[in-house]
Amino acid sequence: MYMGPVVAEAIFEPSCLSAVVGQVKYKVAGDKKAEPAIRPLGIPRDLHQPLPYLALLMELGNESRYQETHSKAKTAVSEPLTPGLFLQRTRQHRAALDELELYQNQQQMTEAMIKKLKQKVAAARQLADSYNRYSISVRGASSDVYGILQTAKIVDQFDTLLKVTMPPPNDRDRNIQYMRPLERLSRESNHTSWMSEYVGTRMV
Repeated sequence: MYMGPVVAEAIFEPSCLSAVVGQVKYKVAGDKKAEPAIRPLGIPRDLHQPLPYLALLMELGNESRYQETHSKAKTAVSEPLTPGLFLQRTRQHRAALDELELYQNQQQMTEAMIKKLKQKVAAARQLADSYNRYSISVRGASSDVYGILQTAKIVDQFDTLLKVTMPPPNDRDRNIQYMRPLERLSRESNHTSWMSEYVGTRMV
């Protein structure tokens, strides 16, 4: 996204660049942690005036409705901007990281204490990431959700594309991927069946 003036005589200013960051999921079950986990990676954020960015989540395989909106879409708008707040949150995140690095290798630290420090880092990071952040989350893949499919007359084609690109894993696949993650790279796996010429070594 370019936040600067878009006129013929305007000089292109790289510092006015922001972005849309997103994730596409094709699981039947909803993922409540997916949207907050979308981070502004690769976006330069000025410590004093960070530009807004958009976090976009598309859960194509989930047909349920969000509890907050009772629909298949929801949005979140940034809180009012406060001078110096982003810098403060960034420093708090850095301090939490330094604290974790300082203590995680000390023998007297227990797993529970390390876990607590990691949670502190994650919370501080999420606070910093939420500054000047806007999000759109959408479930489903029909033309009721994406009206452009009807407008462009590609409803059936889009449905076919989803089916041939990433067939939903069955219960057996879902169980195996946690017990033997590298099984997902085998020739028989649904996760590679869309490849016409998959060459690789079966790993177990």
